[in-house]
Amino acid sequence: MEPVFTFRAQPALDVRKRELDARRRELATAEWELRAARQLFTEAEQTLRDAVQSLPPRCRELIAMLFFETPARPYQEIASQLGLAAGSIGFIRGRCLTRLRRELEKKGFR
Repeated sequence: MEPVFTFRAQPALDVRKRELDARRRELATAEWELRAARQLFTEAEQTLRDAVQSLPPRCRELIAMLFFETPARPYQEIASQLGLAAGSIGFIRGRCLTRLRRELEKKGFR
């Protein structure tokens, strides 16, 4: 009696090997993209640091207190430390951020 069907392992193994090879290529691509993204992030972070460093001291301090400290300080505390009126912090922050934006644009950051 002839078997109703036959099973050949090699074609199934070939398919599985192709699937695994494709997955390895996908993972290698994803790893490369992750390394590239990390590099871009590091470069952007350094550009930001350089731009902040080029600001006048008061702007540098204000931006550090507002955006780089955790938790962010209240305006009243910042005003007290910088010797300013609490109501002027928002206005000065806006001017400092405009200066920072200009510095970043000079450095090619958009």
